[in-house]
Amino acid sequence: MPVTRSDTYKKQGGREQKGLSGTTYYEARWNEMYQQLVAFRKKRCQQTKKLGIWVSTQRKTYKSKKLIQDRINKLNDIGFVWEADCNVAREEEYNERWNEMFKDLVDYKEKEGHCDVPQRYKQNKKLGKWVMTQRKSHKKKTLLQDRVAKLNDIGFVWEADCNVAREEVYNERWNEMFKDLVDYKEKHGNCNVPHIYPENPSLGKWVCKQCVSYKNNMLSQDRIDKLQGRGSSRISQIEKQKAAELKAQYDNEKAGAKKEGSGDKKSDGAEDDNEEGAWLENEDNLSFAGVSSEVSSLESFKAQNIGF
Repeated sequence: MPVTRSDTYKKQGGREQKGLSGTTYYEARWNEMYQQLVAFRKKRCQQTKKLGIWVSTQRKTYKSKKLIQDRINKLNDIGFVWEADCNVAREEEYNERWNEMFKDLVDYKEKEGHCDVPQRYKQNKKLGKWVMTQRKSHKKKTLLQDRVAKLNDIGFVWEADCNVAREEVYNERWNEMFKDLVDYKEKHGNCNVPHIYPENPSLGKWVCKQCVSYKNNMLSQDRIDKLQGRGSSRISQIEKQKAAELKAQYDNEKAGAKKEGSGDKKSDGAEDDNEEGAWLENEDNLSFAGVSSEVSSLESFKAQNIGF
């Protein structure tokens, strides 16, 4: 297929439209990039991707001995480095990145009053990881002294309390799941999340874990209060189950005592009837066996009924 004049214009970048010959156009283009490099060295402009490619091209052309002497002289006049030091370039990039993160840390300090950034800091996830990296580098004695000094100047804490940090992460996670539970209640009218809940698989497992933790007396009181405030029917069921187990244990112990006792069976039976009646009438008996007497409060969950 023959090449048309319009195709030639496109390949030549429109230089004919500018009234320039090929040689003159490329010379003007080279000089334009050269001036950008001069401005960059004087810190009058930032490095662009195009300028970086152009600099790399000059080095390659020089190495292949195809760069004309006039251009070599111009580049030498501004101290052009023909052999790029990759390590230096990489170090400059790292320094720039470090200073950017340090500035973010200073902003965090002004906002929060301290430099103890959580590892999972939602507003700036990279900052939490960066802070942890500085601590590790300092511990290994690989952090540059000027950076150590900068961090000390803003009150950086080198030894983070891992237990506190871990607890903060757990609390944050628990509150996130609790919020999901509230959203579920608003949507479905109850908190009976199926164990396998495709819309939020973590929520069903989390709800089950709360019930297990409560049954094993491992759920903190503030979390119990939060869940009770949401009408925890499942916790109510667990409480009733505890009461039933204690009642069964009580009956078994009394039955054993009756067999081993040598007193009057009739009087024993009357005493048992009286004690059993007292058990059924007084829910406070739950407390003496180590179970908090929360049945009445749990019944109030049903009245509030958000139904955990």
